[in-house]
Amino acid sequence: MSLLTMLTIYDLLELFIYPMKSITSETGCYVAEFFKKYTLMVLQCSSFYASLFRYVCLVHAKFLAKRGWQPKVSYLDISVIIMLKLYESNEL
Repeated sequence: MSLLTMLTIYDLLELFIYPMKSITSETGCYVAEFFKKYTLMVLQCSSFYASLFRYVCLVHAKFLAKRGWQPKVSYLDISVIIMLKLYESNEL
């Protein structure tokens, strides 16, 4: 179950159960609020970077061509980057 799904379920429960700390404890409420704000920030940042990448690819094609970059990102590229990051952080 993803973090966003769990937060959605938490929000739905929060509509019907008051106070929520009677179920999750006070610490659980703080953790849920932190993850809601964190998830929102991550979604907004990734949306901004995707929009910025599209803008550069569509409007500044010469900028990409001059540097020999391709406006194409494959699944393999993303997987390799994730694996390298995990390896660097010794989590793999």
